[in-house]
Amino acid sequence: MPYRARWAAPAGGTTVQLIGDVQTDWERIWPLSGRTTYDAIGRDVRDHLIHDAPAARFQMGDISDGDAGGDPAVLRRRFALFDAWCGSYRLAVYKVMGNHDVPYDAVTPRQWAAVWGYPAPSYTVDLGDVNAVVLGPSAPHTASPLGEPPCPGWPVRPLTAADIAWLDRTLAADTRPTLVLNHAPLASEPTVFGSGWQDNQSTMRSRHAPDLVELLAGHRHVVAWAHGHTHTPWDRGTTGLMTIGGRRIARIDAAATYTQPTGAPPEVGVGRAVTFYVTVLDDGRTVDVRWRDHAAQVWTGAPDVGRLHRLVTS
Repeated sequence: MPYRARWAAPAGGTTVQLIGDVQTDWERIWPLSGRTTYDAIGRDVRDHLIHDAPAARFQMGDISDGDAGGDPAVLRRRFALFDAWCGSYRLAVYKVMGNHDVPYDAVTPRQWAAVWGYPAPSYTVDLGDVNAVVLGPSAPHTASPLGEPPCPGWPVRPLTAADIAWLDRTLAADTRPTLVLNHAPLASEPTVFGSGWQDNQSTMRSRHAPDLVELLAGHRHVVAWAHGHTHTPWDRGTTGLMTIGGRRIARIDAAATYTQPTGAPPEVGVGRAVTFYVTVLDDGRTVDVRWRDHAAQVWTGAPDVGRLHRLVTS
């Protein structure tokens, strides 16, 4: 049975809400995720979860869909429509840069940051007992490093040496338990979105090993890498622990608002109003993950824990 009881964040923990890819043309309102899915999220938060507000909300990238014809005006209109959605439900939402938000440099990473008032594509959010580091690759548009044909929104940009150096300095300067948020996953995952003809998983780890993995392993206060991009259903099982450099961190695949079968074209994707609530407990190493089905207004899964994953990092 669905878990309908009221849920509050564990006492002493720090909770964030992760909202997955919009992946739609807001102007035409495709029957994917778009306004139908996002309005379900907004209504549920406004009407039922207002007293359990998280410390912050993050949208995990791909507010836009496709390549917007390479037209920066189209991209900016879509950003404005999403901003209006946030305003209509009085939600403060931090944005993570997705590949479809900066296609072909129609909007560059720095221009994307300026739209939202951020100093750069990468920035930090002070959550009190926890630090959140948003990592936005700043590399210019390039051809696929794997020799694949171009596609809308290609590529998920690689991190530059400057991006990695920034991350190292930022993590060294603040040793609170830290969540790293990036549009792409850190490691390859068994996603349902992966036809093989393009680098759909677009993992940071595969492009930057060993530098990035060694860096994260050396900062033992990093407890999780959270991402969107994969179009994976919430119950696919890709959220869990992964081992890097001999230690374990949480892997949180928060792309569930738009899911897509393997190899299927975008128009057969399915919008699901499911978001992730992630709590870092006071011990600084335990990460709890819950899922909220906002359309049904229930915590999904087992009635005793509301589909809880308790991930103990090391």
